[in-house]
Amino acid sequence: MLPWINLYFRLRTIPVKPVTIVLTLLMMFVGGAAEAETVKTTDGRTIILKKDGTYKILKDVPKIEYQSVDINNLKLNADSWVEKKVKVNGYLKVVGTRGDSGSISNTLSRTFSFRADLSSIIGATKQRLQNECKLQCRILLTGKFMKDGVFDYKIVVDEVVFP
Repeated sequence: MLPWINLYFRLRTIPVKPVTIVLTLLMMFVGGAAEAETVKTTDGRTIILKKDGTYKILKDVPKIEYQSVDINNLKLNADSWVEKKVKVNGYLKVVGTRGDSGSISNTLSRTFSFRADLSSIIGATKQRLQNECKLQCRILLTGKFMKDGVFDYKIVVDEVVFP
């Protein structure tokens, strides 16, 4: 008897469902057809990396432009800045044990200040904020200026830059 016929009869006695065989064959063909790798970048773009070294950008996220503004100007014209992306230089004081909230002011004496929502900041930056900004630290914040209640405002922080 030929060896492959003997193998056929041996495999036939193993209890395997036909669905398992079909899925196994399908995965062999699908797995071999993968020619590219899809990558999502940290800024939100989706890129296909091809085996020949070329790439194609599938989805390009528009760059968000932040407007530089002084805290004094924010305080005086707060309603006109609501829902806008802002870049603010000032002094940050982190409040609470988790470091999700803080207060940004124009001077060390805290003449004008706004609440800073730091919940989107993670990792080493969050740790540095908790360690260095418990009292106050000089900082550059970028984020969205929002209404916080009836008379208050806050900055929902996207990024923190230490000078």
